[in-house]
Amino acid sequence: MKNHCILLIISNILSLVSFFLHAQNSIGESQRWDERMINEAAVWKNLFLHYSKADKTSYWPERKLALMKIVNEFPTSQWVDDALLMITNEKAVIENNIDEAIPELKKIQKNYPNESTIIDFWHPHRGCQINQTWLAWVPRLIVPDKNNNVINTIPFDRDNHIDELELEAITFFEHLEKYPERTKDVAQYLIALMLKQKGDAEGAIHELEVLLSNKNLQNLRTIDYEASKLPHGYLIESVPPYNRFPLIRVELAACNLLLRLYSLQKEDHKLLQLADKIANEYSFDGWYWFINKKLGNIYAQHNQPIKAQEQYQLSIGGINKRCKNLGERYKVFYEKGLAIKSKNFISWEDEALKIYYGDITKIEMLQKNLEE
Repeated sequence: MKNHCILLIISNILSLVSFFLHAQNSIGESQRWDERMINEAAVWKNLFLHYSKADKTSYWPERKLALMKIVNEFPTSQWVDDALLMITNEKAVIENNIDEAIPELKKIQKNYPNESTIIDFWHPHRGCQINQTWLAWVPRLIVPDKNNNVINTIPFDRDNHIDELELEAITFFEHLEKYPERTKDVAQYLIALMLKQKGDAEGAIHELEVLLSNKNLQNLRTIDYEASKLPHGYLIESVPPYNRFPLIRVELAACNLLLRLYSLQKEDHKLLQLADKIANEYSFDGWYWFINKKLGNIYAQHNQPIKAQEQYQLSIGGINKRCKNLGERYKVFYEKGLAIKSKNFISWEDEALKIYYGDITKIEMLQKNLEE
């Protein structure tokens, strides 16, 4: 009887523990994206210290300390791989040591195979570049003092209301959390950029081909396209700060760079093979209208006028579709008092088309040149 009571007590304790763990997980899952970012501000704020300074060298010692603080003081944080990418890539710029940076990037690939990152580019003079949409939204969630300490937070519901733009941001970032940009893939893309900077086109091509070897481009594109059609999915179709293109994943960036490198190396067979792959799997309907324009140029330069015309037409069709969607968004904003009609207003779709008038004109000129 005594043993039975003990077992019953243990069973009840375990049930309570399970309940509280489940409750804790539920609370975590119910938090909005902006709330989660605010909770982790003490860590990621270190990524921004002197990030935008033009004089990278003078500010590097202090910036490196801030990045190392993430690595040393928050070793289990999701921001560690971002800090390591920045340290490696920015040091490559400041110390001109690309040869040392590449093995470090390969080490990051190995150590962080499943993590995601907010880094999406490397510039030979500016170092690692943070995703522009993340950069546009995250810093505004906190108010730091002159010593970079968080003294206030600004959640989206600070006024008991979440507006349309904030709902779009939540949808965008929660989509990226569900389907993230993997650190290992971005690191490999950065290696290719570094090798290109060194003049090693063959090495860069190899890295990009490896990156793309096991990727299902059509699946990636479908995931983003379908998410863009959900309520408040606009930012997935028109990514800030320019709002002209859909979400450009590292795989598409790698394809774009690979097209350039194949062209420079005069590898026409591989160039056209990749162009066909992108046309068939990634932008078969003009959603990535600027890619269709680029593919049209490639086909035109390689004496394939029919394919070129098809791509140019897809590009114009893609612009028209996005302008229709943008017009509907303008209309919603107008009804909510967030937009005004222009002096010569015809329709909201026409207002959107004004933004792309120059692009459509250029593509139509390319089409005309093919006919001559």
